[in-house]
Amino acid sequence: MAISQPALHVSECSELSPSTNPPSIGAHYPYWANFGVYEEPLNPGHLLHSLEHSAVALLYNCELIEERGDSCDDFVEQLSRFYDEWPSDSLCSSFPHRLIVAPDPGLEVPFAATAWGHYLEGECFDEAAVADFVNAHYGKTYENICNPGVDPRGRCAS
Repeated sequence: MAISQPALHVSECSELSPSTNPPSIGAHYPYWANFGVYEEPLNPGHLLHSLEHSAVALLYNCELIEERGDSCDDFVEQLSRFYDEWPSDSLCSSFPHRLIVAPDPGLEVPFAATAWGHYLEGECFDEAAVADFVNAHYGKTYENICNPGVDPRGRCAS
């Protein structure tokens, strides 16, 4: 699905209400999350800014995966393997590429891929469909950069 909306910077850690689930566009923090694999959910404000930098995030909801009788550990292993095998990005010096893997307990489906203004939802991880989505949206925004961001863990702790 494709969406259009202004990209406003708001104060870090301010409350956000993304217009899509998964978050794919809109107001975000001035700091983006480093690209990589996370074990904790990312704040939408950091995630959205990473997407604005032409990243693609692969998000999952363990509760929904396990409700289907599948192993979340196995699911994360699939996503991590996809991350590890994705080709390097010549614009990146501190990271191999601009992919993010992270849990998102707020997802209404077991899996979603999200890019700036676009998202793909699924009941499972379809590697071919996700590769097509990444190829269609990775590196395609007006901020096609791969600079290190911040480690978002704990930055907006309550």
